[in-house]
Amino acid sequence: MQDNLRVSVCMITYNHEDHICDAIDGVILQKTDFEIELIIGEDYSTDNTRTFCKDYSEKYPNLIRLLPAQDRNLGMIPNFIRTLESCTGKYIALCEGDDYWTDPYKLQKQVDFLETNPEYGLCYTSAKVFFQKTSTFSNTVIGYPVESFEELLLNPGIVTLTTVFRKSLRDGYSSEVLPYSTRWKMGDYPLWLYIATKSKMKFMEDITATYRMLEESASRSKSLDHNLDFANSAFEIRNFFADKFHVSDAIRKHYSLEYFCDTLYLAFVVKRTELINQAKLFFEANRLIVFRRFLTLFDFFKKNHFALRMLNHFMNRYRLYRYK
Repeated sequence: MQDNLRVSVCMITYNHEDHICDAIDGVILQKTDFEIELIIGEDYSTDNTRTFCKDYSEKYPNLIRLLPAQDRNLGMIPNFIRTLESCTGKYIALCEGDDYWTDPYKLQKQVDFLETNPEYGLCYTSAKVFFQKTSTFSNTVIGYPVESFEELLLNPGIVTLTTVFRKSLRDGYSSEVLPYSTRWKMGDYPLWLYIATKSKMKFMEDITATYRMLEESASRSKSLDHNLDFANSAFEIRNFFADKFHVSDAIRKHYSLEYFCDTLYLAFVVKRTELINQAKLFFEANRLIVFRRFLTLFDFFKKNHFALRMLNHFMNRYRLYRYK
């Protein structure tokens, strides 16, 4: 595109007609001493999202590249991969179509850091949380320092819409991990895990963006089956990278315990017997007697959803107290 292009912004969107303009405006407001490009992967929306994207791309032809229209909805992960693979800059930034940037110097600060610190492959910041249903902001911000691959396996604290990372790491991820051949339900977390094995990651405390909390999204839903499937996918991703990079048994036990404690309530409500049995075997194999007793109580109260929620709460409180 441009000779001095340094950052490609990867933006995926589907049915975001109420939010896409905020997302695009957040990119347009960036003040940099280098060129940027905005790559928009619009995924066959049923509302006016594509019309708005097309209007912006015609108004800013040197900035915005709207990927060709599809004849069907690809789904979030295939659309994310095709949009990410279309980025040509030295660095890549992410912002989905329902979030937005608020700091006009976001990209400049992050690129300046990465340019002068070649041992770092990714830079990210804090973000505010906006609850769409109530039109209010959270009192706290999201994002915190994660300094190693092992820590990221346990605490995924990277806020996707604030990231900037090296395109060379995306290339390595695509060729080594082959994400298009998986059935993972998230595109960002495995990418961060891969980057964490190859370079350092920098956290900046600056608040540069706003994450929009919707009632329905890829990561959260009113559907318990959807939420459980998403949690299962995150666990599958962790296991993939734990196997690939030979993670210790202690780390595996830590994130596995968290997974089973987080999903048991859902498993009983939607009757996922296989997951319940997996939890039982895990607790027994690791001699987690207290958690095995919790599981017995879950089975006893399996028809009482309120009791199951309370048990889930107390089990997680005990886990956090006993296994920090």
